[in-house]
Amino acid sequence: MTIGAVIAPKQVPGLSFTVDYSKTRINGAIVSTPRQFILDQCFRLGRQDFCQFVTRRANAEGANSPGSLQFINSGSTNSGGVFNSNIDVTANYVRDITADFRVNLGLAYTHVLNGYLIPTPGGDIDYYAGEVGAAKDRFLLTIGARYKGVTFQYRGNYIGRSYLDDQFVAQFTEDDGETPVSRRDPRVAVGARYYSDLQAQFEVGEHYQFYVGVNNLTGTKAPIIPSNLPFNVTGAETDSGTYDAIGRRYYAGVRLKF
Repeated sequence: MTIGAVIAPKQVPGLSFTVDYSKTRINGAIVSTPRQFILDQCFRLGRQDFCQFVTRRANAEGANSPGSLQFINSGSTNSGGVFNSNIDVTANYVRDITADFRVNLGLAYTHVLNGYLIPTPGGDIDYYAGEVGAAKDRFLLTIGARYKGVTFQYRGNYIGRSYLDDQFVAQFTEDDGETPVSRRDPRVAVGARYYSDLQAQFEVGEHYQFYVGVNNLTGTKAPIIPSNLPFNVTGAETDSGTYDAIGRRYYAGVRLKF
């Protein structure tokens, strides 16, 4: 279900806004079963059908003793359902300053109101809104300018403050041994990140286009998510599907039109 509005004030030609509320529910959605859920089902509930996905070390490896957790396999299965609700707001401004000069500005903001999945039919709800990969707040800023055959484009991508998986956090308590650690405790938070990309394109005649650019202009480092923590990608020490694990990089190329 989506409800939205488009606003284009006549007083400012080229300016438009959109506001949308959306709600999605998918019963029996195919999902990748969360690894923390697999661990909980195996170790807390003793379900052997989940324990088969857990592999322990047969021998000592460095600081890891025999029998310690080595890795957890996960696969795609039919879940008990997925739910998500957002508010999306966009603002766009496009204006021809002269016959040869055009500017365009855009801002797209998303706020996640709620989001959860039910890993298995009839299982408990696992909330993911606000966790790594599903930050509550994100926005994308674009600034562009074109003069004759030269185009400049800037993109700014903001990923809001996020948190580790609440199923993982739930196993810890405060110093009193009884009070559970809050799923929004600062100690399990991952700070916000902002990435900047810049590109320039040059049209040469009707058939050639040259372009150069730089991604992650400011060299923003990805947050460290060590191995054995939720959302860690092996070898990256972060969630490389959400954050830029490479750093600043440059590129150039040419396009030919026939």
